[in-house]
Amino acid sequence: MGQVMSRWRAFHSAFPRFGTVVLAHQVHGTRVLRHQDPSAGWLQIEGADGHVTDTPGVLLTITIADCIPVYLAAPAGDGSARAVALLHAGWRGTTAGILEQGVALLCS
Repeated sequence: MGQVMSRWRAFHSAFPRFGTVVLAHQVHGTRVLRHQDPSAGWLQIEGADGHVTDTPGVLLTITIADCIPVYLAAPAGDGSARAVALLHAGWRGTTAGILEQGVALLCS
C-alpha cells in the first residue's frame, strides 16, 4: 500500500494547477459525490465510486482493474463543459444504478 500511495502523491505533484485531487476507496456501489473546493488539496474519501465537479482546479480520479471508467460532461450554453463526472462502473455498481446516480447529480 505504501508504494501505491507514493505513486498517487507523485501523480498529484505532476499536476500543480489542480488545487484539489479527489481519490476514493471504491466499494463497487452507487455513491457519487460533488466536489467544489478548488483548494482542498488531496482528498481521500471512503466508500464512493463516482465524483462530479463544476469547479475548475478539481481533478477527479478513480482506479480500475476490470471495471470501466465512465466520463460524463454537461455542456454549458457556449459548448464548454459546465460540469464533469467520473464514475467507476463495475458490474455491481452498474446493476445498482451508478450511471443513473452520476447523471442525476451531474444535472442537478
